[in-house]
Amino acid sequence: MTAPNADLQARIAATVPGMAHFAEMDGRICGTCIHWGGKRPREAQPSRCRKAIQMGCKVHAGLPHNTPACKHHELRAIPAAKARAPRENNLPPGAISA
Repeated sequence: MTAPNADLQARIAATVPGMAHFAEMDGRICGTCIHWGGKRPREAQPSRCRKAIQMGCKVHAGLPHNTPACKHHELRAIPAAKARAPRENNLPPGAISA
């Protein structure tokens, strides 16, 4: 009889219903993937994997953002913060300077 594969067992244990494939144990998470959530995903709410839906997954459960990612993980581009022009004299907008 063959010995069980410990790596595969760990991946199976970390896999959540609704994922597109088995979880990878490389530190990536679903919340950073382009397939997780919609255009504006929220970390506080579980969200569905669009890759799993595309592949025909019948489980409609949401995945928490910190779920270990699968082999289909593609890093989501995070927009840079919009830079604001400095205010003159540090006054609030519309204030009259003395």
